[in-house]
Amino acid sequence: MAERGRTGRGRRGLAPWLVAVVALLLTITASGCSILTDGLAGYTWALTAITEQQPRIDHVVEPGNVGRYAIEFMNDGTATITADCNQVTATYTTTPGGGIEIVPGASTMAMCPDDSLAQPFVGALSLASSYNVHGNTLTMYLGNEGHLDFRLVE
Repeated sequence: MAERGRTGRGRRGLAPWLVAVVALLLTITASGCSILTDGLAGYTWALTAITEQQPRIDHVVEPGNVGRYAIEFMNDGTATITADCNQVTATYTTTPGGGIEIVPGASTMAMCPDDSLAQPFVGALSLASSYNVHGNTLTMYLGNEGHLDFRLVE
């Protein structure tokens, strides 16, 4: 009888833990926390500022030009980059703790306007080493001590 009582208590003791774990996972998922996802997949981010140390670039994208530079992350590890008048395919990987690697691939080769940041933008994306999503903003930190600032495209 003692063994039967222990087995019964063990199962009853498991139920509250299981309920707590399921509730925690539902809360994390509903809050958009990036513990279970990278916080990037399924979203498009428009560039708002670019800062690089080598070569020195410090540019805030004017509100009317924000859509000229963007990146959309897919759930399968691919991304689509809008680099002014060109589209670029890419792959990306993230690591727990906010590490990121973006590898640009094939690109259209249209001639963009003289004021275009297409080449520096794609080049900076390939230097991204970490990122942070905070609400509707994304910051990618570059290996050359620069950073890219984005806002979520709604």
